[in-house]
Amino acid sequence: MSSNASLKEQRDYAWSYFQLHANQRISSFNFFVVIAALLTTGLAGTLKSDFTQHYVGVILALSLIVISFIFWKMDQRVSYLVKHAEEALKAIEEKWMSQEDFIGPELALFRTEEEKTKNIRSLGSWNPWQLHLSYAKCFGVVYLVFGILGVVGGIAAVIK
Repeated sequence: MSSNASLKEQRDYAWSYFQLHANQRISSFNFFVVIAALLTTGLAGTLKSDFTQHYVGVILALSLIVISFIFWKMDQRVSYLVKHAEEALKAIEEKWMSQEDFIGPELALFRTEEEKTKNIRSLGSWNPWQLHLSYAKCFGVVYLVFGILGVVGGIAAVIK
């Protein structure tokens, strides 16, 4: 009985760690989107024909590029922490699977997800609506798009 309680305590500990970093990742991404949208809106405003302080556009563009890079690097770190927690949860599931009262492999969610994801990706659909992308890739595209908007906006501000 103490073995089960110990396993539950370990699972709760690993789950709390996972949940903390997964929530942190989503929260920081949401914060990035708000900041990047504000910077992009300000940058677009500096490109109007009647706007005369073009250096403001350059500063906003550089800020957008730097913020995109910083948040991308932070996301990589938090992604690592989430993966670290997933590995711990997989180990706990493996121990759980060896117990008599374990119902079946369908409950080993972390252990089976990786294989199921590989199977879906192996289908190799090039239809963008059917691509099975990770959070890291999706977030990375958003960081890249805003970074490119910063570069294009900065060039436009300098040319203007």
